[in-house]
Amino acid sequence: MDTQACSAPLPAVALSADVALLLLLFLAACSVLMKGLLARRTLGHSKPAECDTSALPPLPHPAAACVPTAAARPKQPAQLQQEQAQKQLLQAEQPQAAPAGYRPEVERLRAEEFRRLEGKVYADYAGAAPHSEKMLAEVLQELSSSLHGNPHSEAGWGESRSADADAARLLTLRMCNADPAHYECLFTAGATAALKLVGESFPWGPGSTFAYLRDNHNSVLGIRQLAAAGGAACTAAVELAAAPARRDEPGGGGGGGGGGGSSWLLRPCSTPAAAGLAAAAATAEAACSGSSSSSGGGGGGEPPHHLFAFPLESNFSGVRYDPRLVSAVQHGAVQWEALADSQASGGGGDGAAAASVAGGARALPAGRWRVLLDAAKACASTPPDLAACPADFAVLSYYKVFGYPTGLGALLVRKDALQGCLRRRYFGGGTVEVSLADESFHSLRPGPAGWEDGTPAFLGFPAVAAGLRFIERLGGFPAVATHAGAVAASLARQLAALRHWNGAPVCALYGCHLAATQQQAQQQQQAQQQQAQRRPGVSGQGPVVAFNLLRADGSCVGYREVEKLASLQSIHLRTGCMCNPGACAAALGLSAADMRANHAAGHVCWGDSDVMNGRPTGIVRASFGYASSLADAADVAALVQRYWVETEPQQEERAAAAHAAAHAAAQQAGGPAMVLQAASSGAAAAAAVPPAGQAASGGRLEALWVYPIKSCRGFSPAAWPLGPAGLLHDRQWALVDSGGATLRLKRHPRLASIAASIDLQRRLLVVEAAGQKPLEIALPADGPPGGSSDASSSSDSSSGGDAPVGGSSAEGDDGAGGTAGGGLQAIKVCARSACVEHAASASGGHAEVAAWFGRVLGVPCRLVQQARQAGSEEARLLQGFGSGGSSGGGSGASSGASSGGGAAAAAGPGSPRSFANEGELLVVGASSLADLAQRSGSSEPPTVFAQRFRPNLVIGGTPPYSEEGWTQLCFSGAAQHPSSSSGGSGSRSTSAAAAAAAGLSPPLLLEAAGPCTRCDMICADPLTGCRTGPEPLLTLAGYRRSRGRITFGVLLNRRQRGTQAARHPAAAGAAVGRQQAGLAAQPLAAGEANQPQGERAVASGPPAAWLSVGMAVRPQQA
Repeated sequence: MDTQACSAPLPAVALSADVALLLLLFLAACSVLMKGLLARRTLGHSKPAECDTSALPPLPHPAAACVPTAAARPKQPAQLQQEQAQKQLLQAEQPQAAPAGYRPEVERLRAEEFRRLEGKVYADYAGAAPHSEKMLAEVLQELSSSLHGNPHSEAGWGESRSADADAARLLTLRMCNADPAHYECLFTAGATAALKLVGESFPWGPGSTFAYLRDNHNSVLGIRQLAAAGGAACTAAVELAAAPARRDEPGGGGGGGGGGGSSWLLRPCSTPAAAGLAAAAATAEAACSGSSSSSGGGGGGEPPHHLFAFPLESNFSGVRYDPRLVSAVQHGAVQWEALADSQASGGGGDGAAAASVAGGARALPAGRWRVLLDAAKACASTPPDLAACPADFAVLSYYKVFGYPTGLGALLVRKDALQGCLRRRYFGGGTVEVSLADESFHSLRPGPAGWEDGTPAFLGFPAVAAGLRFIERLGGFPAVATHAGAVAASLARQLAALRHWNGAPVCALYGCHLAATQQQAQQQQQAQQQQAQRRPGVSGQGPVVAFNLLRADGSCVGYREVEKLASLQSIHLRTGCMCNPGACAAALGLSAADMRANHAAGHVCWGDSDVMNGRPTGIVRASFGYASSLADAADVAALVQRYWVETEPQQEERAAAAHAAAHAAAQQAGGPAMVLQAASSGAAAAAAVPPAGQAASGGRLEALWVYPIKSCRGFSPAAWPLGPAGLLHDRQWALVDSGGATLRLKRHPRLASIAASIDLQRRLLVVEAAGQKPLEIALPADGPPGGSSDASSSSDSSSGGDAPVGGSSAEGDDGAGGTAGGGLQAIKVCARSACVEHAASASGGHAEVAAWFGRVLGVPCRLVQQARQAGSEEARLLQGFGSGGSSGGGSGASSGASSGGGAAAAAGPGSPRSFANEGELLVVGASSLADLAQRSGSSEPPTVFAQRFRPNLVIGGTPPYSEEGWTQLCFSGAAQHPSSSSGGSGSRSTSAAAAAAAGLSPPLLLEAAGPCTRCDMICADPLTGCRTGPEPLLTLAGYRRSRGRITFGVLLNRRQRGTQAARHPAAAGAAVGRQQAGLAAQPLAAGEANQPQGERAVASGPPAAWLSVGMAVRPQQA
């Protein structure tokens, strides 16, 4: 339709209502389309970011102009907060067009071949790619429809016995564009096994050098051990740097990109590495000179062999290194930068002096340089082009590429390197043509067969072919790379745009996301050129987003916190150092001394020490692949925005300062030393905490719970005595495996099916489980087990809790008297060690107990108990339940477990002597439990729901979460001691006897030790041990999380013996304790004034340390 036709007058006919409506809809659609084009244009011309390791600036949003601003005056925090919230809301609601390269049909792919990903976000493709269900079905169909046998067997297979292996070799070479005329494909157990094979077979010598980029996997770093053992002169970690401009370029040009490699320098990461390179250069020069002079006479030496290793793509940050570096190193077009002190150390040799050039750059040590390419990460999206970058060795694992099979990898090796460089030192089954047993003679088979030890993983070869067919169905590796890169770029843009209320960035991005954050292809090309100038040797960014989260004050959020909250919402991320300590240290600014100090302080791989001395020890990594979607990136960004974007100033900083001041004032005044900081900044929780210095509203003890065996179910008595480490016999026993580690409910859910209780009258631990006869174990008697009391104090935490202490664990039978026997042993309890002894049944020995628990749990284990001390306070309480029969009641207990890294029994009075992770008692408010159950939608009975948190004391009659502000609890009121029928006798003081006769319990003070940090164990059903979902931890994370800790409940400790609050109020000095609790002072009983202060609480007997349901509870606020 031309313009003239458009301007012609309409016929004089009346338009129908339908035609008019269609016309209006058409005009409206045109208007919406024009607005969308303008918005896309605005996004396309956003301000470019720079490629560095800092947080990227946010991209401007077209709707940002609608946000009211006040440029004429400074913006107040509330104004900034309002604008920030509005901007992020508008950005979240703005529909985004699919970026270039993104495959919208991925949703159909996920629905058909990745159904198990429904409701989940899988962002760990760098760890392992998820396999296609259709691909796996094809493999299983092939294995089910044909007979596959050992390729080493001749009978029945004929020429087809190696057909699957040959096909997999050819397909692997084709994947990496490796000419079969120049490369061989050797099958290994994985990329790590391939790296080890190269390191073991490389011809190391006195003049050899092993140089590797600092950014390398641990499996590459391990080669340096083999190089050193082989006599190599130097192993050095280096970084890529830009070489200074020179007049003359070295000859020999680098392949695969011309002379680009000549502009690179290898910069040693340490002074010893630089000195080693200088010495290696001198040694190599001398070796080459000797080799050249002796070659005419047929004599001996050959030039030294050197190895340089680098990843095609970093598994830490996804940075892609320029493959032209391969040819540059092979042809000597790369130099290394000598430091001042290394130049001095290396200048004495004539060879080193001759090799030096202007600008501090020196030639690499003379000899034959080989290049090892770690392609394990890159092969998932961008396999190496070995025709363009002819690396001598390239390693990969197939599960990284398409998810299945595991345990199968490949080493692609140039034939000239296989024949003229590598030297086989070991031969296994199937690798030899002939070997003799009685003489040292063997002959290797030619080709790959001579290098593949043992029977190959022949059932995995069909999966290699099926996996590569799956990649081809997606459009090949270029399509996978652009699709995964689009998802990663989307996440990088969203994270870079997040800001706190004060404008501070939420995320620090690592890697090179400059091109990834641009929209237009032309801008991407310009970004590539800029980033090449800023990062020598870097050619791009893979589909990885490595980041750390920052709070508004600039402090770092621990990666474990991110991982745990992501896991609760079925988001799979990877955290830590990614087995790449060099890249991790460089990104986080950690020196070698820093990392050594962190390790000495307890940081290990897969540990929980994610922030040390205010600095992170690792990162969070999100990596994407062929089945990733933009929704995955949006879900990760939404997780960050929900939990870590601060939209208003946090009250915790102000509260922390106030609590610190109150703490200092209390210490100066001689008052309580513990000031409990609120763990939640919610308005409801804050309102529930009374002002400092006032008594909180009183309550009552609604329930008591004792858990005799760690991680097993406990029992709820009406009354129970206190020992020196919490409730008597609480977590005194534990189950350990053959390695000395305690069994945890997380790995052994059947522990929840075991119920343990204490019969104080019969002095027995009674253990029950469905389908089993109840097991009865005698309570430990007083006195040191199996030797002197000194032996019980010899636990050594430095041994890791594995070595026996003080003797062997004999398996003799013990009588019903309760002698534990068996000697002492150190075991591991979480991050600490404890001194224990074996527990025996009342009628048998240790073997009967171990067999009983083995039948219930299905794993071999044994029951251990805390080591005892002669004269322990538990033993004195036990005397109250002797066969004489008195109304007091009491029970013996063992003592001697260390709370962290020390000897269990060696610690004096006041040291924890139970298997509790932290604190002696755990108190939870009944109203807090009810509020959480309502928030999380729990339908469990209140008693069952409470058992998810394993409290010792449940306090009723107090506001929800008011317990977080308590510093002391005073228990008083009627005491329900066991009657005389329960047995027991013991000495009691006059005042204690009078209190018992009156049915009253003297007031008892317990001191708050801090909030209880929660983990995902509260998500396990307390009756079955099975995980029931993310609740209630997910709900708690929404309003009970502070500085990486999700808290619920408060830990309590008894005041230690010898201190004024530890003794019974009837003891000397108790007046101070009564004044702190608001109680009237009472005189000492007759005879108590002359007792040693540290013994008065013991002498007062069991009634002085009893808690019973119904007792009044009076909290004290600091």
